[in-house]
Amino acid sequence: MGAHPAKNAVLKAKIGASYTPFEARSFEIGTALGTIDASTLSTQWKKYLVGQTNWTVSFELFYDPSDTAQATIVGNTMTGTLCKIVVKPIGEGATDTMLYGDCYVTNMRITGATEDAVGLSISAQGTDELHLAVNASVDPS
Repeated sequence: MGAHPAKNAVLKAKIGASYTPFEARSFEIGTALGTIDASTLSTQWKKYLVGQTNWTVSFELFYDPSDTAQATIVGNTMTGTLCKIVVKPIGEGATDTMLYGDCYVTNMRITGATEDAVGLSISAQGTDELHLAVNASVDPS
């Protein structure tokens, strides 16, 4: 399998009853698996058990306060409201990967610099399971 251009990625947030796409400059979604040290003093090598898993997501956007999805996400940051996020890293094709789940926005930054557009950075902590679907027609509701 070859490489895929990130420009085809689709990012959505649930606004009201439907998912609304939003434009991003970049995104990152990842998981981390915790481990539990189950080693004993009498062994040379450490032994681990599987612990809990968590996931995070972050986006870099051009700040647009008139964009409904952006305004909702920024508002959710202020109120601690649960967000529903969908990331389709390859695009909208019928067999493309889709990751989705509930999260809380934990960090929001609006940035600006000389010779640059105003930016918006969003970081969120997933709560509960991050779902992975290879069939993009799955309803993430």
